[in-house]
Amino acid sequence: MHIQEVEKTIGIPSEKWRGRCHEIAELMLKHKLVKGRLRYGYWTGPVSRRSKFEKYPDGLIHHGWIELSNGQILDPTRFEFEQRHPYIYVGANDYYDAGGNKSRMKNMLPPPVFDFTEKCTILTINDGNAIKFIENHLNRKVTDNHVVVTVNQAFWLANLSLLVLKDACKPIFTALIQADLEAFIPIDNNRLAFEKL
Repeated sequence: MHIQEVEKTIGIPSEKWRGRCHEIAELMLKHKLVKGRLRYGYWTGPVSRRSKFEKYPDGLIHHGWIELSNGQILDPTRFEFEQRHPYIYVGANDYYDAGGNKSRMKNMLPPPVFDFTEKCTILTINDGNAIKFIENHLNRKVTDNHVVVTVNQAFWLANLSLLVLKDACKPIFTALIQADLEAFIPIDNNRLAFEKL
C-alpha cells in the first residue's frame, strides 16, 4: 500500500497523522482502502526518546490500528513511536494489546468479597461456562440462572481481561447489559466480545 494513495484518499497528509492513530485507521477502513477490523488498546513496544509518547508511564500508550483477517496488523502511525519517516506498517502483532487485555490480565486484582451491606444486583446467567466462572471466582451460587452480586463484584467482572473470561465473556457481558450495567464494560472489550467474525 502506497502512503501517497492513502493521503490523497483521506485528504490528510501523513505528517499530520501523528497522534491521530484511531482516526486515520478508521478513515482507511471507511474509504475501503483496506479490509480489517478497527482496534483500540495499548501500544506496548519501544518508543523513541524523540517521540512525544516517550514519557508515558509503564509504557502503556493508548493506540488505534487495524487487524487484518490473517491476524497481521496494519498500523498507519507506528512511525511516531519509532520517529521514522511516515510509512504504513503491515506485519506481526508484536506490540499491540487490543482492549488492553494483556495488561488487564497482568494487573488483575482478586475479586471483591460479597457484602450484604453493599448495593447488590441480580445477574441472569444462561450459560454453563459463565455459571462455573462466577461460582469459582466470586464464590456465589447461581440458582435458577440467577445470582446476586454486589455492584463492586459486577464491576470486577466487567473489567476482567477477555483472556481470563474466555468463553464466559459473552454471557457475562450479556447479563451485565440486561442488569443495566453496560457502562461498567470497557467499550473496546464490549465490541470485541460481540464482534461478528
